Order: sequence, then C-alpha cells, then structure tokens
Amino acid sequence: MKKIRFYVALSVVLLGFTACTDEEDTSPSYADQNLFAPSESDQSEMAELRRNFYKETSAYLLFNDTLYKQQNGMDAYGNPIWNVELVDLAYSLIGEAISYRYTYKYIEGSENKKRAANLIKEKLAERLGKAVPYSFLIVDSITTWENNNGVWEIVVPYYYSDVEAHPIQLLGTRCYAISTNGDTGYQDEDYFTTVFKKIVLNKLERLSGDKLSAFYSYGEKYYQVGKTEFDIPYGVDDHLARTHGFWKDYNYYYFAMRHFDLEYFTDAVCTYSPSEVEEMMAGYPLVIERFNLLREIIKSMGIKVID
Repeated sequence: MKKIRFYVALSVVLLGFTACTDEEDTSPSYADQNLFAPSESDQSEMAELRRNFYKETSAYLLFNDTLYKQQNGMDAYGNPIWNVELVDLAYSLIGEAISYRYTYKYIEGSENKKRAANLIKEKLAERLGKAVPYSFLIVDSITTWENNNGVWEIVVPYYYSDVEAHPIQLLGTRCYAISTNGDTGYQDEDYFTTVFKKIVLNKLERLSGDKLSAFYSYGEKYYQVGKTEFDIPYGVDDHLARTHGFWKDYNYYYFAMRHFDLEYFTDAVCTYSPSEVEEMMAGYPLVIERFNLLREIIKSMGIKVID
C-alpha cells in the first residue's frame, strides 16, 4: 500500500525548529523522549531490527516519516485533532525548495524492510563511518511536487536545475531519506555510489568556509572569471585546466565555479585511490595536491575513503 505524506520547507518554522549550524542538528524535539527510536515497550520484530541497526551504525532507522502522533482533543464536528511531528527533511532545502513538496512510497513487509536495512548499512553507513546522519529514512520511492497556480503537480526538471521528479535522496538536518527506487538500488552497482558521493559533497558544503579555504585558494582568482581575462581562448581544454589545478575543464567560457570545482574533486576522492590519481594526473602536481588536501579533509570527518 502506498503511504503519502505532504510537507513544505516552511512548515518547520511553524514547528519551531532552530537554524542548523555546520553540522547536522541531532537534537530530538522532545527532551524526555527519543522519537527516532522505538519505545522500550515495543518488542516487535521491526523494533528489534531498528535497535540492532542503531547498535551497528550509530544511526537511527525509520521506515516512515511520522515520529509522533497523538490525539489532542476533538473539533466542533466531532473529528479527532492530532498532534503530529514529522521528520523535517525539507528544512535543509530552504532557499531552493520552499515551493516543493515530497511524498513517499513506503517499504512494506518485514522481509523487505530487513533487506533494505542491510543494504543501507552496507552501502552507506559503513562507508560514512563517524559521519553517519542522526537517522536514515528508507523508502521505496520519493516524488517531488510543485505548486502550479494552486495545483500540486509532479515537478518537471528544467535545465540547470538540481530538482528531480524522483530523487534518490533527501539530505535533511536530522535525517537522510534514501530511496531504493524499487529494486534499482539492489541491482545497479553504481546506484549507491552516486548517493554516497552526494552525501559527502553535501557534508563538505555544510562546513564553515575556513575549513575549505586552503582547497579553494588554488582557484580563487579563476572562479567565474572569463578565460579571455587570462588571455586564454574560449574552448574546453583539460590539459590547460589541470595545469592551473582544476580536475578538468568543464565550461567553454570559464575554468570553474566553486561548487563544480568542489564537486569534481569530491567525486574523485570517492572514486580513486591516491596512487591511481598520481598515475592519472602525472604532470599536474597542483591537481594531485588538491586531491590529497580534500581527501584529508574528508577523512577527518570520519568518512572512509579509498586507500
């Protein structure tokens, strides 16, 4: 059965959530109750699965986004009034996703939930190490909706947009929602490699600027400056870009933008070992320096990288 839950980024303001810092906000909303863990009285098979997942990964495990639901009286028509708290996944997307809503198709059946928990533990939690989120919400699929003149419709991605109709992850401040996309996550070898890279990039982007200042210092004078400003003709030339310390030349007019510079090196750190990069980038010492610099930053976050 398909479970649906709508929410918008603005709703977290109404719930009184505070702004995040560089690190994820891992504080539960209720001081006397951890809503991310099963209650002590719950001795069900799924409660035990969730407890074991936490013991093995230090991250809580969720299969739906309702953390708390309790009846809080009746309205004038005799209908129950519910006090509900949801995982605030949209919070981290404020500024770029305030006009979007997300729905989930939940995973049904204990065996499917066990299978999904083992998948996330192996493909993500073990690689993230100490950098695991406060909790994982594992679902079958995620759908993004946008408001079109008062009517909610499935989003249609547009050029240069990061918005996806069916994202495979939503990276919130207290929780990462991960979609298995049906059986795709089990069958596609590259599926969770992509998720892992996006998580690492997201964590780097949340760091304070001074922690990445040394990495960015190599490219500061080039970011968003036209190539002709350096007497370089327009075109794409990886060799020329790498002599200036960039992973590759991706734009006809510019060497790099800060975001893409970080993204390409993050992808490299998550994909290659230092020895592979030294061989690939022989003759480009600045690229090797920046690779090793970012690799050490990522390792310092507790994330496991390729040796």
